[in-house]
Amino acid sequence: RTLPKGRITQAPLGKMPRVNVPFQRVAMDLVGPLEPRTHNKNRYILTLIDYATRYPEAVPLQSIDTETVAEALVCIFSRVGVHFQSSGSTKRNTDGYGIPVYIKCYERGK
Repeated sequence: RTLPKGRITQAPLGKMPRVNVPFQRVAMDLVGPLEPRTHNKNRYILTLIDYATRYPEAVPLQSIDTETVAEALVCIFSRVGVHFQSSGSTKRNTDGYGIPVYIKCYERGK
């Protein structure tokens, strides 16, 4: 420790802009691997929560490769609309590789 116990200062809170439009900003996360697997061989869960409405969504997945996650996002956003901003621990996965594949899958489905 660099500071004596009990002397740790709290970081200041940042301001988050208010979101009034449903699915304008969502939080995504991947849970897993889970054991034992389900009867459909699913080991992961893609979770998504809308910041404006607090609407939760959970999709069971057999793997977390780019195409599987993108297909799950297509299923979600085809029902609720395409979002504009995302946050969460999967952001590096979805912003780096998943979103271009998601867009490609979405355009193919049109």
